[in-house]
Amino acid sequence: MRVQNKITLWLFSSISLAIILILGLMYFSWTKHFLTYEYELTRENMFKLHTFMALQPEDMEHKLSDYSQWDDTYRFVQDRNREYEKSNLGYEILKGIDLSFLIFINNKHQVVWAGNVDHESGTIGLVPSSLLEFLTKSKELTTFEDPTKKKSGYLFVGYGIPFLITIHPILPSSGKGEVMGAFCAGRLLDRHFFQRIQKMVKLELKPTFPNFKEAELSLSSQKRNDFQNNILVTELNDQSFLAQILVQDLFNKDIVLLETKINRNLGDALHLILVQVSTTLVLVGVVLFLTLFFVLRFYVFKAIKKIIDD
Repeated sequence: MRVQNKITLWLFSSISLAIILILGLMYFSWTKHFLTYEYELTRENMFKLHTFMALQPEDMEHKLSDYSQWDDTYRFVQDRNREYEKSNLGYEILKGIDLSFLIFINNKHQVVWAGNVDHESGTIGLVPSSLLEFLTKSKELTTFEDPTKKKSGYLFVGYGIPFLITIHPILPSSGKGEVMGAFCAGRLLDRHFFQRIQKMVKLELKPTFPNFKEAELSLSSQKRNDFQNNILVTELNDQSFLAQILVQDLFNKDIVLLETKINRNLGDALHLILVQVSTTLVLVGVVLFLTLFFVLRFYVFKAIKKIIDD
């Protein structure tokens, strides 16, 4: 009986040790695989976001060309006639263009009309004074040596959140003649903007924005080299990544447009899989142990006992 007990104990220990070793190898192997996959998936989704953000200035520029090269607009910045304002600048007209603001500046760098499209109240409100002041003082933005060249990009003006803006020369419908001012339009990159696009990148985006100086200073030559395809994803800890997007601003300078903390989600999935696999291995181990024990107890041990008795 002592031999039988030792063999049974050895059998139980061997199966248990095998299960523990298999689970350990699976945990370390799968953890590394899952973390790598999650990192690459985050980069892929942030690259989609960067591609989308990089195309926005050009897309907005094309959509709004009709406003700037139009005889009615050309006359409006000169006489500010009420008929144009009533027909073209009401909330019901502007709400479908997906803009935050419209600004008309004459060739004396004076604001003729400015309005903020407030989708929550359904009205035309005030444009941030910091943006108006910046545009009227930055004459290089609202002056056009080449009337065919428009200016579009991202702009930091100390407002806390950057603007996406396009600036067009105001010309007659023919496209020829004296530039009578600048037509500026754009949107604020606020939470409503990112709520619309986070489904596309399959991430819950909670972006924070550096101010312009921080955005520039954070891009030392060494850090610029860290960005691959204008994306930098850094592992903060076991629970989250920090993702940063690099774009060119309205002055064609590289800036960190936004950064967002992304919580890791695959860890829970990995834990669930390991629990299920562990349960399956334990059940298989129990069945294997009972099967071998039955074979040893009723066949092998009996045969050995019979040989010894004979």
